[in-house]
Amino acid sequence: MDRNSSFDLDFFTFCKVLWIEFFKEPIDEISSYRFEATDVIRARFFDAAWYRIYDFIELIANFEHDEVNFYPEEFIEFTNKVLESENSGYRLLNGQIVPISNEFELSEIDESLIKTQALSSYSGVNLHLNSVIQKLSDRSNPDYRNSIKESILAVESICSILTGDKKATLGVTLKKLETENKIHSALKTGFSALYGYTSDAGGIRHKLLEGDSEVSFDEAKFMLVTCSVFINFLISKASKNEK
Repeated sequence: MDRNSSFDLDFFTFCKVLWIEFFKEPIDEISSYRFEATDVIRARFFDAAWYRIYDFIELIANFEHDEVNFYPEEFIEFTNKVLESENSGYRLLNGQIVPISNEFELSEIDESLIKTQALSSYSGVNLHLNSVIQKLSDRSNPDYRNSIKESILAVESICSILTGDKKATLGVTLKKLETENKIHSALKTGFSALYGYTSDAGGIRHKLLEGDSEVSFDEAKFMLVTCSVFINFLISKASKNEK
């Protein structure tokens, strides 16, 4: 099979997946010819609501099929360049479209996801971080309150791992890290204050009470970025101490 024939086969297989999983149409209604399939999918794509375009991008970013050669890293890099050039307020991160466009913020979040995925001992931290991304990327019903909860739980999880005290609260583990000279007292104080904020503000870590204020996206993003930076710092410091 020559290169063009291989491309045709890959592309048509990809079209079939889109037809079934994204457009939710019966497989017997898609054209058997590549260019006709392209025309149909193209027409539907440009006629879709804005949020469906992002759903489309997410499906491609998470595309897996044994019969198709696909390189998600290249797709993510290309997509983010296009989103940036179009001044979009969204970026593709960890297979999800998130309303974060600042490059520093994206790099810190991405680094924390990569670092916590690399070692099985950090799997719990990675689980909490992924939960934050999922809650923020839900364009129909974003859950800012619980995303903040998951962000601080990610910090709580890594502090428990690094201190070897898996049952202790964040306040206790931060104090232990400070005592062992693993973090500066100012950092300990700062994150203790953030922990207090998540415990008291707007029902984030307790039942939502009448009169509690709604949590905004800006607060949720601040917590995700801040916690990601702190997690990256702790992992890097722990790695240096092991050498």
